[in-house]
Amino acid sequence: MKKFFALALAMVMLLGLMTACGQKETPSNDNAPAQQGETTLNFPTKTIEVVVPYSAGGGLDVVTRYALEALDVPVSTTVTNMVGGSSLVAIMDVANGDQSGHRYIAHHPESMSAYYLGGVFDQDYGKEFNWICSYAYDPMCVVVGKDSPINSWEDLVADANSRPGEQTWGGSGNLSTNHMAAALAMDIGGFEALYVPYNGAADARIACIGGNLDVFIGQTSEMVAYAESGDLKVICTWGEERSEWLPDVRTFAEIMGTTDGTVYGLHRGVMAPSGVPEEVRQYLEDAYKTATTDPEWQKGVSENLHYTPVFCTGAECEQISEDAYAMAERAVEYINSHS
Repeated sequence: MKKFFALALAMVMLLGLMTACGQKETPSNDNAPAQQGETTLNFPTKTIEVVVPYSAGGGLDVVTRYALEALDVPVSTTVTNMVGGSSLVAIMDVANGDQSGHRYIAHHPESMSAYYLGGVFDQDYGKEFNWICSYAYDPMCVVVGKDSPINSWEDLVADANSRPGEQTWGGSGNLSTNHMAAALAMDIGGFEALYVPYNGAADARIACIGGNLDVFIGQTSEMVAYAESGDLKVICTWGEERSEWLPDVRTFAEIMGTTDGTVYGLHRGVMAPSGVPEEVRQYLEDAYKTATTDPEWQKGVSENLHYTPVFCTGAECEQISEDAYAMAERAVEYINSHS
């Protein structure tokens, strides 16, 4: 009997050992990578706010709202307009505020470079931010009034050379991207003209329509309707290719036979304060990419806003900023040497 119980006990122990060996223990690990479709990121947890450093209804404001409406996030989103100091008021407010990623700023890589090199900013505030992405591009263009005797780039240069320093160019602000583009046009085109800064592009555009300004330089998206109505004549655009909406208008690169200094505009996008965790910044980049590479969204931004829908990652925006920095350096050198 004792042998029987001993044998039975041994069999039970062996069976228990075999069962234990056939099972995998799953350790608890809060830092384990998430399975597909899951995330361990505790974000977002509250309303996401995008600060636009310019007036409501402007180009950056409109496309920012258009992109934010398409963003698929589990919280509400809002846009706040904060005007002042050529965007510096908003930049400092966001840079010194919430670093959780729930508050960031809309801007352009090209503007950040222009304002710093032009002395509008006393330091490179772009270093206080990390780009999330950009999702639309708006090249510069050169236009004249409908009654202007200028009908081509060749006419424009001939007129400028006939009265050096008297032909007037205008756009938004002193040492803005519009001013930089005007300086590049003069430098590359080999002529001198007078740049007249206005409080905003709208004021300069009205002056050009009224014949009080010889040449307006601004964003192509804003010119399409005026070109169609005949109030303004577009002399050239500054994109890599001709505008879909102005197919008969030559590019500046076509005219000059080079892309060196002749492709310039504004990439519309968003930046996060430098304290925002990288995983949060990446989450937002991915969310924007999904929203703004959707064919319907791109069709809408093209047809309704006349922007070129092109998505650029945060890293690509950094490169755009560096390239724009080099162009702004050239423009500032020209401005300083002709002041």
